[in-house]
Amino acid sequence: MPSHYYQIVRQGEDRIINIDDLYQYVTTSHLPPYDIEPLVLPTDLQPFNVALYGVLDGHSGLFAAQYAADRLPFEIATQLSSQPFLLGRMGYVEALKTAFSRTHEAMLACPHYRQESPNMPFCSGTSVSVALVTATDTYFAHVGGSPIFILMHEAKSDDLLVLTQNRKECWKRILRSGMFIVDTGGQEMVLPASHPQPKDLEKKLARGESNVGLASLDCMGSLGDSSYDPTVFNTLVLGLRAVANHMPVSTTTLPQVTSELVKLGFTDTLMRHINLTAQGSENLKALHAFIDQRLWMTQPLLTESALQRDPTVTSIPNQKIKRFLITSDGAAGPNEKVRLYKVLSTMDLSTVMQVFQQRPSDTSDDQSAVIVEHNSPSSRPTSQPGSRPSSQPASRPASRPASRPP
Repeated sequence: MPSHYYQIVRQGEDRIINIDDLYQYVTTSHLPPYDIEPLVLPTDLQPFNVALYGVLDGHSGLFAAQYAADRLPFEIATQLSSQPFLLGRMGYVEALKTAFSRTHEAMLACPHYRQESPNMPFCSGTSVSVALVTATDTYFAHVGGSPIFILMHEAKSDDLLVLTQNRKECWKRILRSGMFIVDTGGQEMVLPASHPQPKDLEKKLARGESNVGLASLDCMGSLGDSSYDPTVFNTLVLGLRAVANHMPVSTTTLPQVTSELVKLGFTDTLMRHINLTAQGSENLKALHAFIDQRLWMTQPLLTESALQRDPTVTSIPNQKIKRFLITSDGAAGPNEKVRLYKVLSTMDLSTVMQVFQQRPSDTSDDQSAVIVEHNSPSSRPTSQPGSRPSSQPASRPASRPASRPP
């Protein structure tokens, strides 16, 4: 089990999870009252000895990251109680996959999940990267672009294992779902996924030069981002087609389109998730192009979410791990592997976090990180209670929590 860890939250929409003892945390804390039907832990919840650490890199608002940071630990604990995790690796893997999926589904159903300002056209989303540390192995699970850097005990020079989203696999998912692509090179251009693509579009997507969907995201996996789920996106497409039977959509203002959608009954599902009348947001370009180019006439309905929702899970024996670092993409990216190897292999934890604190902060990207150091295989630390997923800027050694969640 880990000996200790440090955290830093620089700003804004990021959240972190630092829980040394997941069982004690979920049995002594409460979930905030987000949901109409709150999550209730099993009455026969069996004790388990695991720790949970993570970084959640939010975008388009802070609700998704905060909600996931609050709920995910409880979902994981529930799954650990129901999965045969004591039988081996697959129990933990399935517990993580199911917990991510249930957190995403619960978020989209939550009545408080909606646009967070009049100028925000879409609901928020968040990448999620976590490490579930058991007595023998650490299970790394990630959705989205927050990378995990792992330093092994026997690492060679510059040998740092990096876990992050597989853009090629995510690209295949986008094509399979039918979601349209936004080519941001030169002028804004929206292309249906079924449309013959420029030969270099896949390469542009891999380099982050082409984005995806209504919110024109460069993130290919997340929890939240409801406009990429079939329930919301297909409702918009069907709503626009219904409106077209009553008025010429391409020559009608968005407030008029919205008013007609309300008349036709497309309110409960759609209006809570997409604000067609938002003003001043860069995210509106793709939405406007999608409507003005009448792509909704030929756009196929989504057969599945266009973004990756189920996490990629990797397990590594604890005895092989010296340290691992989970960061938001604003704090460090996969291309910083060489620099981070030097930092992780030569500095103590407090010095490592000072390096992150000294990074330039005049950027729109949030900068958050959690670093965990494993004990040597022979040491047996005493577990401490877990702390609440952090929602306040912090830079400190992790310790016992100062207070419980409300």
